[in-house]
Amino acid sequence: MADLAGCWVGGGTAARLAGGAAWSLAGALASRGGQLLAIILLARFLGRSAYGEFCMIQTTIGMAGAMAGYGLGMTATQAIASHRGSDPARAGRIRAMTCLAAWGLGGLFALALWLGASWLAASALAAPGLAWPLRIGALAVLFNAVTGSQSGALAGLEAFKAGALVNFACGGLLFPALLGGAWLGGVTGAVSGLAVVAVANWLLGSFMVARCFRQAGIAFSWRGCWCEHRLLWSFSVPAFLAGIMTAPVNWLSGAWLARQPGGYAELGLYNAVLRLRQAPEMLVGIVLAPMLPMLSHSRMHGGRQRYVRLFLTGLAVSAAILLPVCGILLLLPELAYLPYGDQFHGGAAMVRWLMVQGMALTVMGAPLGWMLATSNRIWLGVGYNAVWGACCLGLAWWLVPGHLATGLAASGTLAHLLTGPPFLALLLWLDRGAFHKAGAPEREERGE
Repeated sequence: MADLAGCWVGGGTAARLAGGAAWSLAGALASRGGQLLAIILLARFLGRSAYGEFCMIQTTIGMAGAMAGYGLGMTATQAIASHRGSDPARAGRIRAMTCLAAWGLGGLFALALWLGASWLAASALAAPGLAWPLRIGALAVLFNAVTGSQSGALAGLEAFKAGALVNFACGGLLFPALLGGAWLGGVTGAVSGLAVVAVANWLLGSFMVARCFRQAGIAFSWRGCWCEHRLLWSFSVPAFLAGIMTAPVNWLSGAWLARQPGGYAELGLYNAVLRLRQAPEMLVGIVLAPMLPMLSHSRMHGGRQRYVRLFLTGLAVSAAILLPVCGILLLLPELAYLPYGDQFHGGAAMVRWLMVQGMALTVMGAPLGWMLATSNRIWLGVGYNAVWGACCLGLAWWLVPGHLATGLAASGTLAHLLTGPPFLALLLWLDRGAFHKAGAPEREERGE
C-alpha cells in the first residue's frame, strides 16, 4: 500500500515501477529542470573562466561527498529493501547504522577539505583564490554525505513520493540560492548557495525519513545498530573503495586540464556541454530510482523471470531517454552551445566524444551497476573502477596537453569503451547460474 508520505510497501511489479517512476519523474522535472536552468544562467553570468572555477570546486565537493556517502546510500537501499518485510527490526538497525557512519565519514572528509583547502587551491588547482570557496564547500560535503544515506533509506522503502517532495523543495531553493549567491559574491557566493541547499536537503530529508519509517512500522533505534557492521565490510567498504577510485579520477583529470594554459576556460566549456548531457542522465536516474530496490527484492524473492523482465524494462527506459538526445547532439554538436551564449563556443569534436560516452554509459554503465549491486559483487566493481581509472588517467595525461577539453572528453570515452565490454561479459558469465533454484518462486508467481 502507499500512504501519504509515499512509503510504498507492496503492490505488483508493474504498478510499483510505474508508481515509483511517476513520483520520481515529478521530482525530476521540478528539481533537475530547475537545476539545469540555474546552471545555464550561472554560466552565462560568470563567464567561461569563472564558471570553470566553480565547476572545479563543485567537482571537489562531489569527490569528497562521493567518498563519504556513496557506499552508505547503496547499503541502505539494498539492505532495507531486502529486510523491510521479513525483518523490520533489522531494517531499523541498518538505517541507524548507516546514519551514524554517514555523520562520521562526512565529518572526516569535510574536516580534511577545510584543513587542506589552502594547499589544494595553491598547489593542485594553481588558483590560490579558491581556498575560501573550498572551505565553504566543506559544509556541503558533510550534509551531502548524510543526505546520501537518507536518500538510500527512502529508496529502500520505495518511498518515491517522499523523495520527490524533497527534490521538489530543494530544486526550488537551488535556483535563488545559486544565482543570488553568484550575484552577491561571484564564485564564492555560488558555492555558499550550494551549502545552503545541502543543509535544507538534510532538514527535509530527516523529516521524511522519520515519517516514512514510522508509517512503515519500522522502529529507528540506536540500540544494537552496530551489530549490523558486517554490512559495512561486505557492501559499504567496497562501494566506498569504488567511490574513491572513480571520483578522484574525474577530479584529477579536470585538475590536469585546469593547470594547462587557458585551462579554466576550457574546463568551463567542457562542463557546460557535460551538464547538458547529464540532464537526461539525471532524469533517467530519478525515473529509475525504483530499479535497485526492486531488483534486489526480486532477486531474493521473485526468481529469474521477474528479475530479467524488470532488468530489461529499466534498460529500455534508459535507452529511450538518453540515446535520442545523444544522437541529436552527435549529429548537430553546435546545438550544445546555444543555451550558454556567445562566450561558450568550441570544436565539435569535444561534443561528439561526450555524446559517444553518454551512449556507452547507457548501454553498459547501468547494467553493470545494477548487476554488481544486486549480486553483491561490489568488490568486482572495485576492480573494474581501478582498471577504468588507470586507463582514463593514462589517456588524459597523454591527450589533454595537446587537445585540452577535447582530450579530456576523449580520454573518458575511450576508457569506458576499452574496459566496459570485457567486464560486462565477465559479470554475465559469473551470474549465469544465479537463479538455478528459482523455479518454485516463479511458479508461485504465476499461480501454478
